[in-house]
Amino acid sequence: MPDSLELPPSIELVLHEIDTDHASPYEFVDSLIKTGLAKDLYQQAEFTQTHWKYADQMDQRRGVFKLCPAGTVNPFDKWGKCIDAACSDAYATRFARTVGLYAEQIVVADPLTRMMLTFEEEVLASAAGPMMLLSTAVKLKRLEPLLRAGVILFCSTPELCSICYENTERFVAKRTESALTYLMQQDFRFSVNVANVDEPWVGLSFEKGDMVNHRPVTPQIASRLRKSRKPLVPTRYERIVLRPVVRKIAEWLERTVLGSYITSVRSKGIFAASDRATATLFQGARDHESGSLYENLEGLQSLDLPFVGELDVAEILVLRQEAQNALPTFRSKIQSSLSGPSDSNRLNESVAELRLQATEVRSELEAIHRAQRWRNGLMAASAGLSMAIAAKSPPGYGAVALGGALAAISLMHPHTAKDKGEIAKLEASPAYVLIKAQDLLRHADSPRAPKP
Repeated sequence: MPDSLELPPSIELVLHEIDTDHASPYEFVDSLIKTGLAKDLYQQAEFTQTHWKYADQMDQRRGVFKLCPAGTVNPFDKWGKCIDAACSDAYATRFARTVGLYAEQIVVADPLTRMMLTFEEEVLASAAGPMMLLSTAVKLKRLEPLLRAGVILFCSTPELCSICYENTERFVAKRTESALTYLMQQDFRFSVNVANVDEPWVGLSFEKGDMVNHRPVTPQIASRLRKSRKPLVPTRYERIVLRPVVRKIAEWLERTVLGSYITSVRSKGIFAASDRATATLFQGARDHESGSLYENLEGLQSLDLPFVGELDVAEILVLRQEAQNALPTFRSKIQSSLSGPSDSNRLNESVAELRLQATEVRSELEAIHRAQRWRNGLMAASAGLSMAIAAKSPPGYGAVALGGALAAISLMHPHTAKDKGEIAKLEASPAYVLIKAQDLLRHADSPRAPKP
């Protein structure tokens, strides 16, 4: 895998030229327009769409544990996430510490190019557009080490011919009713923002507040809802009023899940979800176009691994490299905890077990290294003594002394081979991931460690 992967031109421009340190999303967009960077981004987006070769348009690596995250587990999907800049930065870091370590490779649709090609409609004409653009830029910058290393790959936004488009539209229209029914059966909360009287918007949160979705509404709808900055449980009447808003979310979610599913098929990856809404709609997408496996990652993003939770994104990349022999067994360990019904206790037990194993594995490694140092010291002393004896011995006896030294050295070889085998076995255990994470933290805190 290359040390620095070339990325889509529009994304390269964001990483190199765009400053995301602004007081508000609107100031961010305003600065892009005034400096001409918005125009540059649009031109790069045009070039990207017509000339760039995405991961799904090139030969695929075989035998790779490749995930195609969807819904809340996709860092660039707005479903189920607060799109405030600070929250987006924190989410991207958590994504790197969990999915970024768990998956061998991650494939997502290009989150920026289509947005810039429809800049006026998606950004300027939308109340949440500036927030979404800034959120995307913040996440791209935070995840840059994984992007450069090819851990996260981008694929093209699915393009459909006219016949496939019509079929897809009919499918989405049909499935939207199912999605609407599912969402209306869930417990959800709402909040109304009327800062702009002409264009108020409603925020809806599903699944215990995990999902935040902002939608513009008419002043008539807003007038029929209670006003509060804090999320409210809707009354029966308010649920009826909110039904058209939920329908829009259902249609958008259906399109999003279908797009993510097509991405997984084209990139030969595993469709991965962590929220129940995306998982529910996955089956409908598979009925529309077969070809992808499913991975349930519910609970993974809340997994708090010792030491790993303190690493930044660049250190996660180093951890992937230094613990590469342990990652297959580590992934298998986590996967066994994620399989079956969601149970936080199983994950917590697995984490506790890994922590205990890490202590045992480190002790065994240190014991082996101590024995090696002792044998090396003994070998050096024996060789030195034999050389001294050989130098002072009469002719003929020196050869005997040297032969004794060589014999002592040869006796060390079986121990060396055995040690290498034991070390390789220990470094392939899942707990070794935690050991290397702790070593990275210790090195970063060392006074001699270079400061970034």
